[in-house]
Amino acid sequence: MRKKIGYALVLLLGPYAKLIAMNGWELCDHYDRSGIEGTRSYIGEKILIGILDDGLGLYMDDLLRASTSAMSTQPDLLIAYVTEAVIEALGLDAFSGFIFPGCADKYPRNRVTFTAQDMPEHKRSPKERLFQKLYPLTDSARIPTLGLCGGAQHLVLSRQGALRHSKIKSERISLDPFHVPHFMALNGSERISALESCASTELVINVYRTHSFCAVLDRLGHNLTLASKEDQTPLAFYDGFKAIAVQFHAESYYQGIKANADASSEARQTQLVHTFFALCRQHQRYITWAKTNHEDRSEALTRRDSMNQKILDRLKACRENALHAAQESWSDWVDF
Repeated sequence: MRKKIGYALVLLLGPYAKLIAMNGWELCDHYDRSGIEGTRSYIGEKILIGILDDGLGLYMDDLLRASTSAMSTQPDLLIAYVTEAVIEALGLDAFSGFIFPGCADKYPRNRVTFTAQDMPEHKRSPKERLFQKLYPLTDSARIPTLGLCGGAQHLVLSRQGALRHSKIKSERISLDPFHVPHFMALNGSERISALESCASTELVINVYRTHSFCAVLDRLGHNLTLASKEDQTPLAFYDGFKAIAVQFHAESYYQGIKANADASSEARQTQLVHTFFALCRQHQRYITWAKTNHEDRSEALTRRDSMNQKILDRLKACRENALHAAQESWSDWVDF
């Protein structure tokens, strides 16, 4: 079915559709043709970031366009749709990050609010079952994740949080300073300046939103922190640097994708996506170091987490009392 859809698009849309279709599914196609060893050979030393999918995929979506563009300028990355079968064959340890994209939902329409317990396994879509299975596994493995739109909502559900109907679809949002999504949308020099001076302002950006549900403000879920200022509609939240979620399509404002996008919104969302890739790169760097030095993987990731926790502690100090935050150099502490 996947190939039939892809080939139909190639016939209808020509070489451009073929480029997107083949790039998006190349990893799965290698697995179909060459098995696990051929797939591992194809991956090589690249930093593998999986876009979770149930096997059908989207061939003309902004996420694939953004991924293709990113790989053209960052050749150490391999960003591809992956199915549950491919993940199980390769093992979670083969991945340096996962993207949980938007998806067609089967949420209960007859409830004001609902949790994962209100969605019996047999009533979930295949992609929703995959999302709810993978979020706890990636959390345990300490692999960075980025939830986009519906993928963000499933982070809430996986953390025992609640969702509700949302009729408001604001296209302009504010990211709070000294929270992780805001920090990720800053460029390198802005990050260092914010950490050193405890001075930064909210980022007001245009975003692309399509979904009719959102997280319940006071029921985000275990260890999730709100990062946006949009009244009763949580549009950004996170658990440290390991699980980041935005209730909008940041990939749709990736550089060069949206026609007539305002420069600031495009730059900030491109930077947010690039910072996620950098977190995946950081993850792989520590794993590679552990292998090279015959160190336990868990101990290496604990060192990584300690580095990142220092930044999180500083951001919290700046949020709570910027005037009294200690002044120090941070250029050696941002490790991604």
